[in-house]
Amino acid sequence: GETLLFASGQAVRVTRECGGADFFSMVCALLAWQFVPCRARRIVLFPLAAWGVTMLVNAMRVIATVWTRTLGGALLPERLEAATHLLTGVLVFFPSLLAVWLISKRLARRER
Repeated sequence: GETLLFASGQAVRVTRECGGADFFSMVCALLAWQFVPCRARRIVLFPLAAWGVTMLVNAMRVIATVWTRTLGGALLPERLEAATHLLTGVLVFFPSLLAVWLISKRLARRER
């Protein structure tokens, strides 16, 4: 893990579990499910595309979590910190996975 230091003096520890491996696996599976039946020639690019999407979405999740923690720290009790962390992840990952699914569905239709 790494520790991110902000100008405000706040430190955020990003652990190995924050890497988005589960999201990467879901995106790879989703792309394979959409494109393998149509025998897309670009199947080699799936892991690369999935990695890029995962990095982008995970960066958004880390930023959203930092902001949620900053705002929630002032408004919510400390015992709710884990719940807000989980909720932030769900609110970023789920719509992103839905967007990947919709985009890949549209692209797979063009391939066929």
